[in-house]
Amino acid sequence: MTAINVSGIAYTSALAAILAADDIEPGTDVSYQLCKLLWTCHPLGGKLVEKPITETTISQFIGWDSKGKPEFVRSRKALQYADSIDDYVATMIKDNNGGYANDWLIGDRKTGEIAYLELGLKHSPVWRKTDGYFVSSNFARDPSLIKDETESFDINDLGSSPNARRVRWEQLMKENKGRIDVPMAEQFLADHEDSFLKEKKADQRTLCGHADAAKEGIPVFDWPPFYPGGAVQGKATDSDMAEKMTLIAHAGHPCGDQARCAAASSGGSG
Repeated sequence: MTAINVSGIAYTSALAAILAADDIEPGTDVSYQLCKLLWTCHPLGGKLVEKPITETTISQFIGWDSKGKPEFVRSRKALQYADSIDDYVATMIKDNNGGYANDWLIGDRKTGEIAYLELGLKHSPVWRKTDGYFVSSNFARDPSLIKDETESFDINDLGSSPNARRVRWEQLMKENKGRIDVPMAEQFLADHEDSFLKEKKADQRTLCGHADAAKEGIPVFDWPPFYPGGAVQGKATDSDMAEKMTLIAHAGHPCGDQARCAAASSGGSG
């Protein structure tokens, strides 16, 4: 593959052909597929293809460094410039200000490796695998981080939303090991099994995240009864889809309960 350079930016010959094509004319709309193709040719788009990344917030995290850099600055830099999981982790840790503390789930399509970064101010452990899985649902897992950087998050309270969902994720992973695909992932996201009550019930402890149905609220999040939160969208992808910059997405509760989700969005109890 050849490359040319325009204004200091390297463009592949494929991108040069796109820009010179008749599909792009002043004053005309371009297709979604063309926009996606252009995005994949951008340095950031290429990184998205190489390293699918997601995160979940660490419950009850405390800590702040006013001299640090915001999460969105570090994550944007890491996504564009990191060439490996090591690079991504190092960029996220450097100058961390503690705001919006997350567990980061990182995949590397080039190496087939996955990683789990629990990003705190004092502790930032990383777990890595080339075969297996990681699950995350707003729970901290590192004992030192829990002790030093949370408001006494109780990982043994299986009735709390983060831990109940952790139990359910682990159940589903073990039951379906070796055969998980995107359609199955969609089913997981819409799951209504309450692992604490051991019954099917759309509530705050299910993967479908019906916090808006929780009459007792969610104390670990400081959410009052029927708080309009929880899972209001669901997304799933795999390595092949990520290469094409595609995913499956659903707006509202993944189960399709749009009526309840709409009520939650307006502040109703559902």
